Amino acid sequence: MIQFSLAEAAFALMLVAFKYLTLLFCVCIVLWLVAQGGGRGVVASRIAVAVTGTLWTVSLAFNICAVLTASAGDLRGEVMPHAMAIDGYSFGAGDTVFRGDNRRLVRVRLAEPRNLAGIKASGVVEFDGEGNVTRAHLSENQEIETVPCAGDADARFSAGQLERCVLARAYSLDGVLLPAGTDLCRFPGLWHAFLPDDLGTAVGAIVVPGGADVRFDQVRRHAVRLNVREDRWVMIGGLRLTGTIDFAEDGRLETADVFDAVDLDGQHHPAGTFVRFTW
Repeated sequence: MIQFSLAEAAFALMLVAFKYLTLLFCVCIVLWLVAQGGGRGVVASRIAVAVTGTLWTVSLAFNICAVLTASAGDLRGEVMPHAMAIDGYSFGAGDTVFRGDNRRLVRVRLAEPRNLAGIKASGVVEFDGEGNVTRAHLSENQEIETVPCAGDADARFSAGQLERCVLARAYSLDGVLLPAGTDLCRFPGLWHAFLPDDLGTAVGAIVVPGGADVRFDQVRRHAVRLNVREDRWVMIGGLRLTGTIDFAEDGRLETADVFDAVDLDGQHHPAGTFVRFTW
């Protein structure tokens, strides 16, 4: 379903009007020139103007109807007069429901916090048009698929499974203790954690500072990338490293920026230099 905001619908209407007004203006100029030929030309031009004006009006009306029809669901929605179930979810009076062309849920604006199939949500909840929640504003702290998600924050879902949320408390994942406030993203075989600015963690023997993000391969059981702020560093192999730090498939350090000036393999690398390691 194509959805328009009120501003987008108004802009589309202006484009349609401009298009046909320009066309009509051009036709009128041509007819005015033809009308200079005398009586028959005047009559013909009047008939042509009338026909053109009628066609223009009908065409413009159809375009306006099409825009309003396409945007109607997004502008108005359906306010539930009483409690009812839609696509397997229970909604209450006052909730505003937006549906797609197939009448499946696209978005819901909840009048008050509700439990939607185990998700305690408030405000706006979005759906994929197939009955699955894709985004919800959590009304309180809650565990979703064993992950402690924080309330008053958005959670994202994919194919009905939790994909992303902010941690309400410390949570251990694959031996890595992620602190409260971590923005955790889960993908098949991989998770990506954005650490809060003031709390770090340890990934194996590597101490990762706050404000960094970690990508962890659950199959290989090690980090595949660390992104560390330029004013912070991690210690690996006796070197202070920063920036984007990548690891090979076997877990060996592959590339990073050196935090301090260093000599490696007979080459001098100033602080902040990108280095490819051959250890």
